[in-house]
Amino acid sequence: MEIKKWTSPPQGLYKINCDAAIDVKNGKMGVGLILRDHDRRVFAAGSFTQMGWLDPTTVEERAIVRATQFCKEMDVSNVIIEGDAHTIIRAVQPGGQNGSRYGQLVEDAKLILNSLPNRKPNHVC
Repeated sequence: MEIKKWTSPPQGLYKINCDAAIDVKNGKMGVGLILRDHDRRVFAAGSFTQMGWLDPTTVEERAIVRATQFCKEMDVSNVIIEGDAHTIIRAVQPGGQNGSRYGQLVEDAKLILNSLPNRKPNHVC
């Protein structure tokens, strides 16, 4: 397995990385976010947890939705959104197909992304 190193966004853009996790033993899920600029400076970071957990795809969808909401709240529109959920990243891209059983989450993310003029969803491993 190849490990990819984090790369800075181009100058003038931000990059938000998001990931989700499930704690089956304790019955909860969580999402972590970090927003950085081209000089690798942390602009903002956040996390949230929620009792109850869903399937991994749905939890990753929630991470992408939360990342898009976070960018909108922070008034950051020049952003690359990175996550490791390839299916979800593809679905929120312009023209992406939404095959999720919780498709409204993907549609919510797309709606928010469409309100950000310069954004690019990106998959990373």
